[in-house]
Amino acid sequence: MGGLLGIGAVRETSTALADQQASLRQTLTSAQAVVPKAAGSTLSLPGPDSLALISATIPALLQRYEVGLIDVAFSPTRAHGKVGRSTQVVLRLRGTYGNVKGALQALLVNHTGVALQSLSFRRSKSTDPTVDAEVRLDVFYREQQ
Repeated sequence: MGGLLGIGAVRETSTALADQQASLRQTLTSAQAVVPKAAGSTLSLPGPDSLALISATIPALLQRYEVGLIDVAFSPTRAHGKVGRSTQVVLRLRGTYGNVKGALQALLVNHTGVALQSLSFRRSKSTDPTVDAEVRLDVFYREQQ
């Protein structure tokens, strides 16, 4: 029964992350998203240096959680509105399930504008504590004005 409860929690997290991504996309394409943050506004897209900052943060974060970085790939930048931009980052990781999950949680909590696009886990055998994970992230940011 515990496994079924775990699946529900994963679905709730997945739904929340999908909602977060949809909200970011909607915000970027709306006319209000492309103007600088106004007083009292909740919109706070990171600046153009955020992709470099996240890229520099990932190795130290993975090392702290004892997760290996197998590969990283960046997609071409996509435009959203006049100044909104996004880049997809694909990470291939190896570590224990809990450590991979913890590293991803820390990355998503500490960096605004990062949305989880997809996540897949694979084990070589059921008794192996190590998993291979493929993580697709969308990094949203403002273009330099």
